Amino acid sequence: MHFSYWILPQSPKNTGLVSGSNSAFVALDLIFTDGTELRDSALTDQHSVSVNPQYQGSILVLATWNYVTVDMTPLAGKTVNRVDLGYNQPGGTGGYRGYVDDIAFTTPATAAANIALNRPASGDSQQGGNLAGNGNDGNNGTRWSANYIFKRSAGSGGEVSIGSTTNTVYADTGLTNGTTYYYVVAAQNLLGQSGNSAEVAATPQPPVPGSYAATLVADHPLAYWPLNETNGTAAYDLVGGHNGTYVGGVTLGQPGVPLAGFITPDYAALFNGTSGYVDIPEGPFNITGVITMVAWINVPVAPGFSDIIGHGDGSWCMSVDASGQPGGSDGNVGDATGSASIVGAGWKMVAFTYTGVNTGNNGSLYVNGTLVAQNTVSTTPAGNAYDVWIGSAPDYVGRGLPGSIAHAAVFNTALSPTQVRALNNASLVASPVTLKIAPAGSGGLTFNWLEGTLLQATNVAGPWTTNPAASPYTTAPTNAQMYFKVRVN
Repeated sequence: MHFSYWILPQSPKNTGLVSGSNSAFVALDLIFTDGTELRDSALTDQHSVSVNPQYQGSILVLATWNYVTVDMTPLAGKTVNRVDLGYNQPGGTGGYRGYVDDIAFTTPATAAANIALNRPASGDSQQGGNLAGNGNDGNNGTRWSANYIFKRSAGSGGEVSIGSTTNTVYADTGLTNGTTYYYVVAAQNLLGQSGNSAEVAATPQPPVPGSYAATLVADHPLAYWPLNETNGTAAYDLVGGHNGTYVGGVTLGQPGVPLAGFITPDYAALFNGTSGYVDIPEGPFNITGVITMVAWINVPVAPGFSDIIGHGDGSWCMSVDASGQPGGSDGNVGDATGSASIVGAGWKMVAFTYTGVNTGNNGSLYVNGTLVAQNTVSTTPAGNAYDVWIGSAPDYVGRGLPGSIAHAAVFNTALSPTQVRALNNASLVASPVTLKIAPAGSGGLTFNWLEGTLLQATNVAGPWTTNPAASPYTTAPTNAQMYFKVRVN
């Protein structure tokens, strides 16, 4: 036997009779003929939350219909005497109000066969890739999922909705560096909203001053994808929130650019040259005027004609040809192509700029900050509705790059030769590192640093040993004296 009902706890904005979140601390209670109550039975709802109204307050969402169901199999043999409405908000004051509907006692039917298998299915919301038809396809490896509501707060437990998404990636932009934010998500459809997920916290930080990333961000890119993820399917844009998705044969967490200007450890995405690429929704990238493209690439073996990053041949793109020579173009004109192969030459920064002014040599290709080729974009490039692709061009066959890519960026400005050179130079110089120490409770110390490896010793002359801890690190040294420093690899 199952007991179920729908409940809509009202919020203060809907009625002046309500105080705070009081209305969420309500649940239907069953009083049995033996004098016992459902609220004290230790049974839980479909979210594994106690049916005591004190605990329902942690999951019920104000101002929307919530579905609650309880499997009462453990109470077999009991008889219900009456149904009560219970309220329990510890320490709460003021009023509460809401609606209850569709109170039901049901015995689930046992079907001899799955009559819904592969029948047509639809939903009022669905995530990309987790479509409604996945719910009855008989495959335990697929699923249907509704939209997600994304919630945030500056303090633990106080999350409020800030947006929704139809996939499993959400970009939260415009935050304050150094401030810790707390997040939960909930699924939602026309019938209501689920309980919140487990809470996670994150503290955004600016790029390390003097690093390659800081120099690039200072030039105001439209988007910047470091491609330094070590797991998952999302390729994050650290500037504009235009996140992409890794598709096909891409191996994450591979060794990145081994130069001093990159924060260690630096990672890259390795593309297999056939099915692997990053797909980024078109968004603001239908650029028909001034533009700059930048990416670091490492091509160990000779490719076919391959795309580094682009928006289609009729729009803008950078590439590597079958001879290993990099190129760049905007519109349907001949590429600006370098004369030297970069195959097997390690990591190279490739950049292409178009001034947006239709004069001679208005397109420029750079390798490691040096101008290596130019072309002329004679007419305004045509736009299109394509996505942006990194590592391939799926609108063609055989355009996958067999190699690694990192730190890809797009600007809706034309970087000057001086800016391109400065960007490359920033990759060669290690940024200054500061190790901050603050007192912690019970005689402890807390260490903070933005990059590098923590070292420690009992004598300033060493020997120094590696401390594998990540920042921030809190410890209570037991020695009379200890020395710490940070090494940038």
